[in-house]
Amino acid sequence: MINNYNNIMRIDSDFLIVGAGIIGIFTAYNLMIHRFPNRKIIVLEKEKDVCFPANGRNSGVLHAGIYYSPDSMKAKFSREGNSFLTQYCLSNNIDINWDLMTTLLLKRELKNYI
Repeated sequence: MINNYNNIMRIDSDFLIVGAGIIGIFTAYNLMIHRFPNRKIIVLEKEKDVCFPANGRNSGVLHAGIYYSPDSMKAKFSREGNSFLTQYCLSNNIDINWDLMTTLLLKRELKNYI
């Protein structure tokens, strides 16, 4: 706890992200690489390392978005996030546990989600 606010260092940034969990880190990554490569981004984290520990709010599952209405933002973000994270893992030789969950769809249902 900081008791003397006069000794706090001022740091300027364009973006401040609170939390270095998977969402915070990927938000910073997306801003830095894809949106604003020349901006200063600061990520604050209370733990000793990024993405540590898992807090239980993130299941670690790449959701396909099939449980949401096909035209909803949740379905769109699930599909895009799944595709991005899959490609990122494959491009960086990060193992994916493909057997964690398998969902089978009937052919007529699949057309709504592609």
